[in-house]
Amino acid sequence: MYAFSALDNQDLEKLWNWSSHSLTIRSGKLLFSFNPKLCMSEISTMWEKTGIAGKFEKDNFRHNGDRASCKDGHTHTHTHTHTHTH
Repeated sequence: MYAFSALDNQDLEKLWNWSSHSLTIRSGKLLFSFNPKLCMSEISTMWEKTGIAGKFEKDNFRHNGDRASCKDGHTHTHTHTHTHTH
């Protein structure tokens, strides 16, 4: 039984603003499928914040985030400084 589902949302990137809203799921699971811009970290956070029992299994949500840039949730930048002397 699913308490919450999000299916085939082509532009879904963010699920919830956890700093200003809360959500408790007392029974049921989450279903996410074919949401290409939704990062796994968003689904994992919702799983954790809602109090769903059981272990979060990434394989259950693998058809999400394939068009998103969310590998590890961090942005990496590199700065190179070039000094020219004459």
